[in-house]
Amino acid sequence: MDLEDIRTYIQDRYQSDLADSKLNEHINEAYADVSKIFTPDTTEESDNIPTVASQVLYTMPVGTRSIKQVYLTDGEGVRIRLRSIKAAAVLYPRAEGTPKRWYPYGFINVEGEVKQQFGVDPVPDDVVTLNVLYEPEATPMEEPDDVPVYVPEELHYLIAWGALALAAGKQEDYNVSQYWEAKYRSAYNDMLTKLGRSSHANFPEAAKQVKE
Repeated sequence: MDLEDIRTYIQDRYQSDLADSKLNEHINEAYADVSKIFTPDTTEESDNIPTVASQVLYTMPVGTRSIKQVYLTDGEGVRIRLRSIKAAAVLYPRAEGTPKRWYPYGFINVEGEVKQQFGVDPVPDDVVTLNVLYEPEATPMEEPDDVPVYVPEELHYLIAWGALALAAGKQEDYNVSQYWEAKYRSAYNDMLTKLGRSSHANFPEAAKQVKE
């Protein structure tokens, strides 16, 4: 199913006064939630991030759910794995030199997009290249032929169910909203169980937003 197919699926089952842009927003909210089931097993790489002398923090150029590992490529092209530490483990005053460690440093809003940051230690004293392995974040669908990534095609209906719950909830059509929320939550949790995901993830964000 592409974005247009998902919209058609929803409109065949529920008529609302929502603008197209608002319906797309609900679809993407559900898409982001469903994709979280599958992205932990996905690793993508952002390469060629140059360090800047005396700069400690670096921002990922793409949306990520988590950073898994950081590598440094030296002047001879050798790839060296940096050791992961916690930010609280960094010693002060900060030493300078070639980075040997990295640590997560939360998120920052960059021109309306939330991007993840990480720090390196020691503080770079020269330009080197960093490569980052990360768990990706689903990019919102915009064009009618955009297709959900990470979510298997046979489970695209879950996105529609989540969006139906949200759309009906925003219309204050709570009986319909609760019906689709129940279907969504049940199928979502069944999939979590099949994949062995931890129980703390069993409360989909889309379902929680229905009554906000």
